[in-house]
Amino acid sequence: PRRGGKVFPEPLGKPYPAYVLIEVSSGGLIDLKDMLLSFLAGVEDLVEDGIVASTRAQGERLWLYREIMVERQGRGGRYLRTDVSVPISKLADFVTDALFELGRARPDALPVTYGHVGDGNIHLNVVPPEGMAAEAIEHLFEEAEAEIFAVVDRYGGSISAEHGIGRVKQRAFLDRVDPVALDLAAGIKDAIDPRHILSNGRILASASALDYR
Repeated sequence: PRRGGKVFPEPLGKPYPAYVLIEVSSGGLIDLKDMLLSFLAGVEDLVEDGIVASTRAQGERLWLYREIMVERQGRGGRYLRTDVSVPISKLADFVTDALFELGRARPDALPVTYGHVGDGNIHLNVVPPEGMAAEAIEHLFEEAEAEIFAVVDRYGGSISAEHGIGRVKQRAFLDRVDPVALDLAAGIKDAIDPRHILSNGRILASASALDYR
């Protein structure tokens, strides 16, 4: 990765298919390093390599890899942002299947995958090819999102883990939400906001919360 013209080498000397960045803190008299090393020893069958920061500067440098990855995906312009979640035990399988389906449907797209493994939350974002026309990018985003959300559905996950529904995901949300739950939500919205001035048009339709269909 690069930042400001500076090249950062592979943190572990060679590339691996997946990385986990763990940060621990404590307000008490706990030997955090010993606790972390004990934990890693217990999962050594799952971990191929690792590094433990011994100073704040080393820790901040490890976080740079995560930050640079997020920064660089938007350097070329627009990209598709997703914010999905699946059961933690299914996270690795989900990523494998989602990347396979995305690669099958849109081999021209560049997937960028990162997230919060402890929550089962993944941002599987999609970067379009350089120089692609705006209309083609829109089509790519629609197709890629549909493929990703279809895999989320197969794993019983959520299309919105932490960023909310808003306007962009409204149609996908309405296609999946239970009608009874939606009727209840719409009724509550009309009761407390009869003039429809609170977050108008987000999640529920703009004219009337009960007119979402």
